[in-house]
Amino acid sequence: MRSLVWQGDTLIDWVDGGREIALDGEIRPSHVRYAYTFDAAAASPSGAFAAIYETLGTKGLILRDGKILREINRSYYQADAYEYPIALIRLASGREVIVHCPDHYNQIEIDDLATGERLTGAMDRDPSDCFHARLAASPDGKYLVSAGWLWHPVDTVRLYDLAAALADPRHLDGEGLGIDAWAEDSSAAFLADGRLAVDLVELEVDEETPDAPREALRLFDPARPDAPQVIRRDERLGTMMAVGEHH
Repeated sequence: MRSLVWQGDTLIDWVDGGREIALDGEIRPSHVRYAYTFDAAAASPSGAFAAIYETLGTKGLILRDGKILREINRSYYQADAYEYPIALIRLASGREVIVHCPDHYNQIEIDDLATGERLTGAMDRDPSDCFHARLAASPDGKYLVSAGWLWHPVDTVRLYDLAAALADPRHLDGEGLGIDAWAEDSSAAFLADGRLAVDLVELEVDEETPDAPREALRLFDPARPDAPQVIRRDERLGTMMAVGEHH
């Protein structure tokens, strides 16, 4: 098993050709073998679409109902140093799209999953120098987070308004909503209520309180991105995910 994605109450290993694992333990084998080193998968909210890709590579496939729809790619530049930037999301309008960086490492694009239509095209872009990664959308499909990096060891977490990005793709080329979340190490996840949790290891210790912990969890309300709740901690977290309403 190389990748597992939920589809209803069934786990599907898309990298292994769509092998299905039911809750009762029944395994329905696949009859497809991809002759490439794919090692990760993502599925759209409806389950109709999936993407398989190489986490530290440049190649991916978009699947529809388990059949190849088209190939996708990203820039080779530093591709072995940061995760493939990709998210399959449902916009607030209900449209399912893929968010990725198919042309340039620092330029986010939004494409219709079914047709491949570029929804952020037809405009001159001048993106800032940021390696986008670990893309994810808020539960309501209104916001996008990129937990990427600027250069070792500096990470940056950026929050974008998807409606603003579709109206003017240049919204994706800078700091978006401008949250204060760049640090030596980071992890980010949307909570069920739409807030964005960002774990940061700060770059500099406050000179007035040199013994204070450097780790901090910041909770951002996208409607008020400049006023995060800051929770100091003594320990470092790993990659985060939301579990239910309160954890």
